[in-house]
Amino acid sequence: MSTKNMDHYTSLASHYDEYYNYSTDYVDYFTNKIIEDLSIKNKEVVVELGAGTGIFAKAILHKIDSVNMKCVDNSALMLEMNKEKRIEKLCQDAVEFSKQDVVYDKIYMKEFIHHIPKKDRLSLFKGLYRQLKNRGRLVILMEPGRLNYPLFEEALKRFKVNQPSYLDVISKLEQVGFLTSYTTVKHEIKITKTKYIEMVKSRYMSVLESFTEAELENGIKEINESYKNEELKFQEVFYCIKGVKSKAVLDIMLTPYK
Repeated sequence: MSTKNMDHYTSLASHYDEYYNYSTDYVDYFTNKIIEDLSIKNKEVVVELGAGTGIFAKAILHKIDSVNMKCVDNSALMLEMNKEKRIEKLCQDAVEFSKQDVVYDKIYMKEFIHHIPKKDRLSLFKGLYRQLKNRGRLVILMEPGRLNYPLFEEALKRFKVNQPSYLDVISKLEQVGFLTSYTTVKHEIKITKTKYIEMVKSRYMSVLESFTEAELENGIKEINESYKNEELKFQEVFYCIKGVKSKAVLDIMLTPYK
C-alpha cells in the first residue's frame, strides 16, 4: 500500500468501524460468508490480511471463540483501534508478511487486493501459498470494476481504472498452485443520504483521496441531484474468490524433474 493510502486510512481510523458497518446485518452477513467459504474450524489459525480495525476478525472470534486470530495491517493506528486482546496484531506490509516463516490454516482479505500493486501480486500469492498448511484455504472478496455505489460519476470511473480484474487475480492464484473457484455475492445496503454524504466528505474510500476539495464538493452536489430520496438503497456486489492449497499440486511442484 502506498504512503498516501496509509495516510488516508490513518485519518479514517477513528470512524472506520462506523462507516463500514452500513446496517445491523452487514457485518454479520459477510462474517458468515467468510466462515462458510473458509470452512473455519475450532482452534484453527486464521489470518485477516489488510485487516484495518479488525471488524470481521472480531466478529469471527465472537462466533468461534477458539480460533487463533491474527490481524495484519500496515497502519499501526488502525490496529490500535482493535481492542480485542485475543487477536494478535501484526503491523506489516502484506507483501512483507508473505515472506515471513509463519504457518496458518486459513487467510482472507476483503476490499484489499486493489491496494497491492499489480507487480507484487504474484509474489504475494506465492508467499501466502507457501505459508498455508496443506489443504489450507484463502478467500478474497473484491468489488467489480463498476460499482453500484451512489457515488458521483468521476469517482466511479477512477475506481474502475485502478480495480484489478478478478480474472487476473484468479489466474495468478492458479499460477502459484491454488485450486480456485469463485461466486458472485450481492447484499442490499440501506443508508441515509445524509450519512453517506458525510462518509464521502470524509473520503471513506481511498479513491476519493484523488479529488481536490472543490472537485469533491461538485461530486457531492451531483449525488444530491441524482438521488432525491433521503434513503439510499443499492446492491453491494463482490466477487468471492476461493483458493485451496492442494497437496496433490504441492507434491507435483516439489517432485524433482527427471
